[in-house]
Amino acid sequence: MSRLNFFSVIIPTYNSSKYVKRSLESVVNQTHRDFEIIIVDDGSTDNTVETIHNYLGNQTDISYQLLFQKNSGAGSARNRGILNAQYQWIAFLDSDDLWHKDKLAVMSEVINDSTKHNFFCHNEHIIELDGSQGINYYSRNFNYVKSLVSQLYERNYFSTSAIVVEKSILLKHRGFDVSFWSAQDYEMWLRISGDINVKFVDEVLGTYVMRKGNISTSYYWRRLVNILRIKFIHRRKVGFYLFVKSSFIAILVHTLIPIVKKTKFF
Repeated sequence: MSRLNFFSVIIPTYNSSKYVKRSLESVVNQTHRDFEIIIVDDGSTDNTVETIHNYLGNQTDISYQLLFQKNSGAGSARNRGILNAQYQWIAFLDSDDLWHKDKLAVMSEVINDSTKHNFFCHNEHIIELDGSQGINYYSRNFNYVKSLVSQLYERNYFSTSAIVVEKSILLKHRGFDVSFWSAQDYEMWLRISGDINVKFVDEVLGTYVMRKGNISTSYYWRRLVNILRIKFIHRRKVGFYLFVKSSFIAILVHTLIPIVKKTKFF
């Protein structure tokens, strides 16, 4: 008999009034009903909070908390959510991303079938800035025989809105490091890599939406500094050769991205 799995869904918000309702709808409409929603508003100055109240206030069968803090970043908001979560399994959702309605149902089944694993990641549909669409297959090129940390050091295999992880691991490692301006998720995956046993779920269970102004689409140089800092901090996990190789590739990639985006090809 399969056990019930309860999820704490953590959603950081900041000036998300235009799209947070759609994200919330994708959680409220889950076929698996054993979850709570924890929204942490990171000092929004628009009507994000009003939008959340107007929508969730009418959902009588949904357990949710709406917490507030001054603007401190998504990592800080997620940490606040972790500390207030009551369930074993944490599932993050960014306030502009979406889940497919059977996401938690599928993840619950996978958890029951994979009891030795404590970290799960599914594939995502992606909508680019120009409207083009595709699929992010996070498990591609991942080798279960090789060590997680060595592969993760070279590339990030996980999306925050696509992972489910045991809360105890996040608490043990004190969550996201808010001293990083960006790539806080990547730094944490590396930091907790020694304690996680990963299972990739080869199904598309969510949608990652690229938006103008997101950290993912701007400020490449500041992001590069953060990536190199992460590589340096965790270099002893992989050795000197991989540290140099991976850092060089990061510099090359982040140098080329702005050039390619500014170049018109005919």
